[in-house]
Amino acid sequence: VFPKMNEPQEKERLVQLDKADVLLVEIWKEVTGKDDDREAWSTASRTFRESGGEEPVLPELARPLTEEEGELCAELRQQRAKIQEEKGDLGKAIQEVLYAMEFLRRFATTQSSKECNFGGRPDVYLRLHPGSKMWMRLRCAMVQLLIGQGRLAAAKAHIQQGLEETSATQNDVCRVELLMAKVRVEVLSGRLLELQGHRHLGALAAAECCLAHARRLPMPTPSAIYARMMLVSVLEQNPSLASLQRSEDSPEALEATGGAEEEVIDASEMSLLEAAGSIIISPMAKELQKKGKDKVEQ
Repeated sequence: VFPKMNEPQEKERLVQLDKADVLLVEIWKEVTGKDDDREAWSTASRTFRESGGEEPVLPELARPLTEEEGELCAELRQQRAKIQEEKGDLGKAIQEVLYAMEFLRRFATTQSSKECNFGGRPDVYLRLHPGSKMWMRLRCAMVQLLIGQGRLAAAKAHIQQGLEETSATQNDVCRVELLMAKVRVEVLSGRLLELQGHRHLGALAAAECCLAHARRLPMPTPSAIYARMMLVSVLEQNPSLASLQRSEDSPEALEATGGAEEEVIDASEMSLLEAAGSIIISPMAKELQKKGKDKVEQ
């Protein structure tokens, strides 16, 4: 049972979170030489999205940062996002993650395109692009925050982008986490399994790809365990789906027939598949689609 807002335990927790946030702001200023301008940047970004105009840019840093300092700055923003999440303010947490991602993007463009690292040392080629590990951690954090807000369409878009990025950077740990998030989004959307010709889409297909990638890791991550638990729950409630599971073992073979990055199908191909009866949608998804159409008509 979580404590209520007016209980001493909860008040003390909020005080400690505020102290931690103040310390993070001080470290940010010490490293970058600039005051924290996240709120001003978030306001300018919101204005730009709503009314257009000039896109906001981050202020110039007092000095060039090393690779370690750049990742530390992004880590500071992620920690501030966690504090806001602990306080229950998911909106501010998302703004912190967006600021961190913009910081990494801006920091990457200031370096030479031939030097894939923060510090500009030509002898270091450990990443395919600057800060890819930190970038993927921020991408995964953004997905979880959007799901917590119930913004499933936005979360799905970030998952799709993140899966493309993990393919380029060969980051299996983050790919497992993103596929787990995709399973969760598909379950919440009621899209358990959808067959489009040879393509398998939905929660069941995403879970199969997630677990196939997890088998390559030294040990299962919490995301892999959570995906397996959701798969068991889906099959327990819908035993008929077990017969539609795919037999391929490798993640590449599974993803070739759907479950990870989704292909964009043109309208003519979709019409042909519907006419041939090659599209099978789960009953739960049909019910949710029907309720959505009823609300639109009302």
